[in-house]
Amino acid sequence: MSTVRWIVLCTFLLIHQGSAQFLDENCISFNPYDGSSSSPWLAEIRTPFKLICSGTLITNQYVLTAASCIKNKRQIVVHLGNNDGDSFQSFPVKKVYIHRSYSEITKDNNIGLIKLDAVVEYSANIRPICITKNPLGQSKDFTFEKFNKKPEIGDWCKFKSYFGEACVEEIREKYLASKLIGSPWKKKILYGPLQRYVQHGILSYRNAETYVDTYTNVFAYVEGIASLVLDVAIFIPNSLQEH
Repeated sequence: MSTVRWIVLCTFLLIHQGSAQFLDENCISFNPYDGSSSSPWLAEIRTPFKLICSGTLITNQYVLTAASCIKNKRQIVVHLGNNDGDSFQSFPVKKVYIHRSYSEITKDNNIGLIKLDAVVEYSANIRPICITKNPLGQSKDFTFEKFNKKPEIGDWCKFKSYFGEACVEEIREKYLASKLIGSPWKKKILYGPLQRYVQHGILSYRNAETYVDTYTNVFAYVEGIASLVLDVAIFIPNSLQEH
């Protein structure tokens, strides 16, 4: 990003920072004492044939996900409001954006955005997750890792594997399928009398040998996300490219 564009973007964000901390001030807030476990920001990214990835609604027209989910994919649609498993709204996709330096081999810069073909009307089961526009004090490392407990492989499974059955592989496949690529890593924060969920990461890949999940750090890309999503006309997206 050129120096002039960088200065103007920072100025723009600082102006908005004074009145709004989040990319969308309508992002989900909840009473910490009501025990709610709803996730109305979750998006399912699908082809005509199957569910391929997860994502998060971050404004009324944009979904944040991993670049690996949308690169070279055709005819994708996004389902929102599917928390109870049997009710959802389906949204055609207008454009997809992937990071210009995304690597399919190393999964570096594994971040992308989907622009929906229609504006989402918020409801109890469809509402964006919070994206902090001014993540002061947060790490700007491009990725971070989360460690999972390795499942115990019992003697019977080892015995079956010895005779050629895919027992261990099935356990690993179950782990890989337990969380979709593009899923968020989030934290609760206090915001007045309520709490909000802020997205910190996007699941980039899972290691079936070590059971380590690697996340793309959202805070490292927030300027590029904001410049695209807030439609600052003088900017040509530099950290994300149209695909």
